[in-house]
Amino acid sequence: MATITQDKPLSESLRASAYYQATVVGPDATLLVAVLKTFDSLCFDRTLDREAGLFEFFVTPAETELFLSVMRAFEKRGVVKDLRELSNRLLDPTQQL
Repeated sequence: MATITQDKPLSESLRASAYYQATVVGPDATLLVAVLKTFDSLCFDRTLDREAGLFEFFVTPAETELFLSVMRAFEKRGVVKDLRELSNRLLDPTQQL
């Protein structure tokens, strides 16, 4: 099982992760990030475009169902929009964090 841990380099963990992007809007964006961080090794999140509210999420494969459940709850609140799973961009050797 792949997890995002201190046991191996972060880049290696992230390459083994499922990859999602979503637009995160409104004042509850900080709440979303805080909630995600309460789950140990659930995902690594990062802002790609602050003005557009575009975030990327590297999700531990074994925790995908939990991640999607959390994200659906925030979609219902109007905080998360356009959640989509994409090909993990870090599998492209020209990409980096």
